[in-house]
Amino acid sequence: MNQTLNINMSQPGIEDKLSQFKSMISDKLINGYGYELQDDSLSTWIIMITVRNNGSKDLVEKDLQEFIQENSKNFVDWLWKTAKEILNPPIEYLNQGPQQASFNNYPKTQVEESKNSFAKNS
Repeated sequence: MNQTLNINMSQPGIEDKLSQFKSMISDKLINGYGYELQDDSLSTWIIMITVRNNGSKDLVEKDLQEFIQENSKNFVDWLWKTAKEILNPPIEYLNQGPQQASFNNYPKTQVEESKNSFAKNS
């Protein structure tokens, strides 16, 4: 299983989503598995290897075994599921091509209306 998350790091609001995700990771480690964290360095590192470096699920699980031993598989399964829910961009962003870059903050229907209007006036 060489699955990676492939999160689009240029999507709108990604840094806020990463901050939320990091808090969720810390909460899961503390409340879900009973680990005591001195700071958020483990959560920051997890974000780095999973999202920013796009590490494979197998590699992340192997790397986390040192920290959370037998819980690493269950934790990484939760991590992947949660990351996909929290970090994936909205569907209207995914449907846009490069030519629509200036319309990134608008729903797809508004983008299509704007394109059609522009085409009629050209």
